[in-house]
Amino acid sequence: MSTFEQLTQYGHAHQIPILMDESMEWLEKILLEYRPSTFLEIGTAIGRTSIEAARILPDLQVMTIERDPEMAAQARKNIEASEQKDRITFIEGDARYVDLSGQTFDLIFIDAAKSQYRRFFEKYSPLLSENGLIITDNMFFHGLVEHPERTHNRHTKGLIRRLRAYWEFLETNEEFETTILNIGDGLALTRRKHA
Repeated sequence: MSTFEQLTQYGHAHQIPILMDESMEWLEKILLEYRPSTFLEIGTAIGRTSIEAARILPDLQVMTIERDPEMAAQARKNIEASEQKDRITFIEGDARYVDLSGQTFDLIFIDAAKSQYRRFFEKYSPLLSENGLIITDNMFFHGLVEHPERTHNRHTKGLIRRLRAYWEFLETNEEFETTILNIGDGLALTRRKHA
């Protein structure tokens, strides 16, 4: 069994919010098509996406950030045990405060605290290379973004409001253009507008 399969099984067994299979397949296509040199992931979870991205592209340099101590411990262990460990830089910390100034990334993947999506985008989009891509996961949030009436949970309603606001922020952004893709739990594909 491959590392990817093992981490997929572990993620499902422990109810860890790992990237849906359909979204992972699409991400693999993007990696092979665009062949980025640098990849920043905001929200490592157990390290599955970072390890797989580094496996898909043997020259890819990956940086990934996770703030949850339990997830971070698991991610660190999984990355260290992987053949890709030399190309993955793991940072344990809150992505809102991590300082990566001076670095650039060809691909930025946002898959962390949904209530902070806009903050993550605003903080890290200046680090995007000229023709780079930003991908945001969970734009549909299990269908609740389009159908908020399906939940009565106050916390979830607050998350949905923030996700809808983020969606609007992306659609009205003057510097970037975004396509929302009906893949997995909804993916936003964002790139710079060029004159």
